[in-house]
Amino acid sequence: MSFTSDTRLKTPSSGINKNNVSGGVSGGNKGLVGPTWYFDANQSLTTAVKSKGSSAITTTVSRGSSNPATYIDSAGVMQVTTTSNVPRGDSFYYDLTGIHAWPNTLFKVESQRTNYHIRSVMDTGSTTPDDHILVFIGGSPDTTELIDATDVFNVADTVRYWHLAYENIADGEDVTSQVGPTITSIGSFSQNDYCTFSVRIKGTMTGGNAVMRTIEYDSLGVSGTIHSSSVIQSSFSNSEWSLFTYTVRLVDSDVSKVIVHIRLQDIDQSTGDSFNLNFVLFQIEKGQGVTSHIPTKGSSLTRNKETHTFPVLNNRTASLESMICKLALNSPSGLTSVRWISATSAPVRRMNFNTQGTRVRINPNFTDSAASETADIIDEAFSANVSLTIGYNFQSGKSPYTAGFYNGVADGTNDTSDDFTPNVWSSDLSYIGSSNVGVGQLNGGIFQMAFYDRILTARQNLYAHNNSGISVPV
Repeated sequence: MSFTSDTRLKTPSSGINKNNVSGGVSGGNKGLVGPTWYFDANQSLTTAVKSKGSSAITTTVSRGSSNPATYIDSAGVMQVTTTSNVPRGDSFYYDLTGIHAWPNTLFKVESQRTNYHIRSVMDTGSTTPDDHILVFIGGSPDTTELIDATDVFNVADTVRYWHLAYENIADGEDVTSQVGPTITSIGSFSQNDYCTFSVRIKGTMTGGNAVMRTIEYDSLGVSGTIHSSSVIQSSFSNSEWSLFTYTVRLVDSDVSKVIVHIRLQDIDQSTGDSFNLNFVLFQIEKGQGVTSHIPTKGSSLTRNKETHTFPVLNNRTASLESMICKLALNSPSGLTSVRWISATSAPVRRMNFNTQGTRVRINPNFTDSAASETADIIDEAFSANVSLTIGYNFQSGKSPYTAGFYNGVADGTNDTSDDFTPNVWSSDLSYIGSSNVGVGQLNGGIFQMAFYDRILTARQNLYAHNNSGISVPV
């Protein structure tokens, strides 16, 4: 897939791909139920499409040259922003099969992460292991070169990728290559930390195998446990950059740092084995699952967490409320970290993915009535980068007090025994994609989110799931 784009660094603007807007809420259509607050990232990243209170969405995030963030624009080019308090919208995403367009703009919400790979953009030609990124054991590839990639990955003045080819080596000169063996700083990791390694690869490999490896080291540089992925070469594409990720939990009691690399091994020239591969944008993160790339040019850098809020006043209703949200996650089910979809200031109304890794939990008033909840919405495996529609009904004084919906179908265990105290809100905030204290970011994003001051039926939820935007018929 090829793209054209200007190469200026651009901050996200509200309403990427505005010409793609469809569905949503029409104020003049009497056949649709009007929400109290409705957000559609296709139309704006900074204001709600419809609201009974303030429509303004406030983004709080500190950025700069040492705290960059990236997004993929409407031309499929990765861009960087160093501007504080500006939301990001993704139009594309990468996975094992290449780059794909989102059906709608995705409003990004991500946690604080550090890229411990110190030169991810490969703006110099150094090949030392503590910089980047090649080690050869035995014979060497017959081609090793750095090639400009700024036209597709426009996240620094210079972005390059490693091109390695092993095709014309004489018999007997077999090769094992370790691509990306950068070592993180002392104290960067500890026992039980999760380490997520990611890189984009394009090319072909015939014979041999390729694996992703994470090696634990103590503070003195003594190696410990070696973690190795299953082989990955079957997913290589000669036409698309594909995103490969590998997450491990570190087990050594004395681990202080890690080395990660792609290991190309068991390559035997005498039997015709060969490879022609390209590698770009290495990232080493502390945490479960991959997040958007953080470009580095000589030192590790941190992307700060994002918090998005809007006023509760007149936009949310305390004793009777329904909500529908369409979202996508960077990682598949199975993560044990709590990731929030929505929350309010105390008394806290919340919706989040809980520690089971496959379940969504809802509480109408966790502060005063914690027992009133549905805690098993979804409760099955789901994939990364797939649109999920999740909703709830809350009603005080009438059973069921809580009810959940997944992809338009009633889901989870309704709470028929535990009523809740209606939330008392005044100048409080509603949080999009994080907790009420601004942590537990979704690590994904929101397509649309809507709140209603009434109970929605299964028919209405299914209609909203099956149609563009969030439309709820009367």
